[in-house]
Amino acid sequence: MSDAQRVGRAVFSAAAGALITRGDGEVLLVHHGRSRTWVLPGGKAEWGEPPARTCAREVAEELGVPAAVGRLLVYNWMTTRAELFPGAANAEHAYPCHVFTFHATLAPGAQERIRTPERELLGWHW
Repeated sequence: MSDAQRVGRAVFSAAAGALITRGDGEVLLVHHGRSRTWVLPGGKAEWGEPPARTCAREVAEELGVPAAVGRLLVYNWMTTRAELFPGAANAEHAYPCHVFTFHATLAPGAQERIRTPERELLGWHW
């Protein structure tokens, strides 16, 4: 979509992540390969996808195991650079991103089955 086509249209994105804890209070983090940062598992929403569904899908994609998504803990707003959007006409332009963080739990025994996608993540840790 060109900048001319974008005029008058709201352009934003949404993302969701999971705060997964275990009994001793530790939090599960994933190590992203591209940014080299430790973050909560999560990612961008697909068009029309509800935030809780985004959270569940992204956790399953990043950890290889399902998570039970619970209540919304945090809603935040941030700007993201256009280069994160395929086909963006102006990489210098920033777009708003609505970020939802949910509490989530793994089923008993799921930790032993966690498998992170090698091309995206370097690993995970409590």
